[in-house]
Amino acid sequence: FHPYTPEHEKSSFMFKLYDLHGTGFIERHELKKMVCALLSETDLELTEESIEAIVEQTMDEVDTNKDGKIDEDEWKELVAKNPSILKNMTLPYLKEVTLAFPSFVLDSEVDD
Repeated sequence: FHPYTPEHEKSSFMFKLYDLHGTGFIERHELKKMVCALLSETDLELTEESIEAIVEQTMDEVDTNKDGKIDEDEWKELVAKNPSILKNMTLPYLKEVTLAFPSFVLDSEVDD
């Protein structure tokens, strides 16, 4: 995102990105996939039990209506309380990460 992209647009885009099945909700298994993907980018190696605990705690905190999934309003509330979630989706941050970790840039060839 451009740094001046409105927060609500960033939040809505990220929600749709994490709603892997396009159901209008971030479901527990989708949240777990997100957590695992984030952990794979770090040196942290957590047990399955620890990952489940993270997912469970996140659901407890974010799923305010306790229906077992995160709707877009609950997501917006999470982002409002934790604006750093959106920081990772700005162009300057992505540039900074790319410069700091050149291995993130993939060299690939496109077949015609």
